[in-house]
Amino acid sequence: MKKLILFLLVISVVLSFYFILKNKNNSDSTKVKHISSIDNRGIPDSNNKDKREQTASSIKNDRNKKPEDIFSDSKTGKRIIKVLELIRHLDSPGTEKGKEAWDNIQKLRDNPTESFNEIVNGIPLLSSDNETKKQFLIQFASNLDVAKEDKLDFLDKELKNSILYAESNDNIQSMMTPSIIFETYFKVSADMDMTDKLLADVLTNASPQMQKTLLSSYNRINPKKADELIKQYGVKSN
Repeated sequence: MKKLILFLLVISVVLSFYFILKNKNNSDSTKVKHISSIDNRGIPDSNNKDKREQTASSIKNDRNKKPEDIFSDSKTGKRIIKVLELIRHLDSPGTEKGKEAWDNIQKLRDNPTESFNEIVNGIPLLSSDNETKKQFLIQFASNLDVAKEDKLDFLDKELKNSILYAESNDNIQSMMTPSIIFETYFKVSADMDMTDKLLADVLTNASPQMQKTLLSSYNRINPKKADELIKQYGVKSN
């Protein structure tokens, strides 16, 4: 568990540094024209328990595939698969495999719209065995040069579905995914009001454990408000 957390932190730092270096003058100007299969199920009304359970079951049944079974046979799809194969070498850019991984990442960044669509369409189908790869792809897609509203729409929907998915299985990494998506949403939006609204939307329906996880993330963004919400929702520290 500690190794996985450390791995995610390393990847996050490496990606952040790389994107800052490469993308100083970029803007979110490229509008994604079409996303064919963004999952629009979202979190049902908390008053409809049956609907919520059905949606959770549907999401769980969908998320059972490997990367090679999801991404297309296009150059972009193949590059995503290759990056995921070499993901553990990203923190060693000086090695042969590390160079290959970063070369594929750059080529994906050079085709942001196609890369974004490919990732967004594949994310809802990745199995829990590939959860850390899913977390990486979510963060990577959020750094591509596509319109901010498209990235936020993707993160909003994926957060809500990831919460349902995490609550319907016992995969530890799945419990971390909503937290990663939420913090990524805040970084992309750079808007506290939008972030607060999203948090309010998901906290009401989330389980106590998920509320604790999300508020722990929010504490890194807005400690004072997080303390107020912890008291409001009666979230226990242990």
